[in-house]
Amino acid sequence: MHSATVIVALALTFLIPACDFPRPPQAVTIANPPITRPVTPSDITTLEEAMAAVITVCREDLHLPVVDPIQVLLYKNTASFASFGQGWRTLPIDSDTFTAFTQRGEIHIDLQKTHGEKWATLIDLLAHEYGHAIQAGVSDRHMARWFNEGFASWVAARVLDSLGWQGYAIALERATLELSNNREQLTRLGDLDWHWEDLRTASRGNIKTYVLAFCCYCAPYRPRRSSRNDAIHHKRRF
Repeated sequence: MHSATVIVALALTFLIPACDFPRPPQAVTIANPPITRPVTPSDITTLEEAMAAVITVCREDLHLPVVDPIQVLLYKNTASFASFGQGWRTLPIDSDTFTAFTQRGEIHIDLQKTHGEKWATLIDLLAHEYGHAIQAGVSDRHMARWFNEGFASWVAARVLDSLGWQGYAIALERATLELSNNREQLTRLGDLDWHWEDLRTASRGNIKTYVLAFCCYCAPYRPRRSSRNDAIHHKRRF
C-alpha cells in the first residue's frame, strides 16, 4: 500500500505541472511611465518598457487622454485566462480564439497564445488594448463593435508609425488591399455588429472584422487623425 501511494504521489508530481490548471494572473501596474521612444524593437526588453512607449506616443504624438495607472494582467495559460479573466458568470465560450481583452481599464493577456513572443513584437497588441482603455475613459456610452475595434486598430497603427517601425500609410494601404481582394465576402457595416463573432471565427475572419473596422474608422478622417478632439468628436458622431 505504501509503495502504491509513493508511486501515485510521484506520478502526480510530474503530471500536474504539465497540465493547464487555472491559476491567478500576474498583475503588472504601469504608473507614471517615463517618456520612452525606442529606436528599434531590440530596445524594448520588458512589458513596462513596451507600455511606456505606447503611452508616450498616445500622449505626446496623438494627444489622446492618458490612462494612468493601468494594470496589465498576465495569464499563464488559456485555462487561467478563461477562468480568472472574466469569471465563470461571464465565461467566454470562445476564449480559445482571442489573445487579449480590456475590461474596466485593465488589459488581460493570455500568454499561452503569444507563444513566447518578445514584448517588442507584441507592441501592436498592447497598443490596441490600450486604445480600448482610452475609449472606456473617454465615454461609457455603448458604441458599435466595429467602431471600438476600428479605433483600437487605428491607435496600434499610429503607435507603430510614430515609432518608425511601420508606416501608417502602408498599414492602411495593406488593409485596403485586403478588403479589395475579399470584397465579395464582406458584410455591410450596418450588419457587422450582429454577425461579428461568427465572422471573426470564420475563414479570413480577421479581414472580415478587424481589417474592415479599421478601414471604416479611418475613412472619414484620411489622412489626418492625430488629436484628442478628433477621437472625442468621432465618438459623438455615432
